[in-house]
Amino acid sequence: MRGVMVAALALLVGCGGDDGGGSRVDDIMALTGDAAAGESVFASNCAVCHGADGTGGTGPDITGESEADEVAGYVLDGADGMTAFDGVLSDQEIADVVAYVTESL
Repeated sequence: MRGVMVAALALLVGCGGDDGGGSRVDDIMALTGDAAAGESVFASNCAVCHGADGTGGTGPDITGESEADEVAGYVLDGADGMTAFDGVLSDQEIADVVAYVTESL
């Protein structure tokens, strides 16, 4: 199932299209994420499902995720029951949590 999600996300990111304001993932990727700040964002918003150490719970194990653009897409848009955080977290908070997930878990 995770492979299907990754493929779907890759298709969405790859197709991109011009929405007049650029891709939301691109907007996040243009920011410099701070993994230390992202740890706090993760603890407050993600750990309830992914576990405090990212090894999973009601949500999947996300340790070892290294594709920042994929993680950003999941955080922005949600997937398979995951809450979308676009409009809930700021772009900087999303960039920070992406840095934390990809650099520290």
